[in-house]
Amino acid sequence: MPNSSAELSNARKKEIVAACRKLYKTMRYREITLGEIAEETSFTRPSIYNYFETKEEIFLALSKRSTRSTPRIWTGSVRKTRRSRSTGWPARWHGRWKSGSCS
Repeated sequence: MPNSSAELSNARKKEIVAACRKLYKTMRYREITLGEIAEETSFTRPSIYNYFETKEEIFLALSKRSTRSTPRIWTGSVRKTRRSRSTGWPARWHGRWKSGSCS
């Protein structure tokens, strides 16, 4: 349970964004309304406006949360890649570059 009003506000925003993510899996952007988002949450349609001004703002928050997790996925694979000592590039790129086959 959140302790401060800022934590409570963030938790409510996360609930709204999670509901939007769930709807977006089965519906297109234009088909989703604030009323449908409200049905998926514990909020009424007008109370959603206390946290987001528009549906677009909710989707923007959804896309920001999605892109934040992307670098974590890539980081694991980058760390596993063997690097060239001379350039720091992945070894497979360095060999192609030296031979001229990388264009």
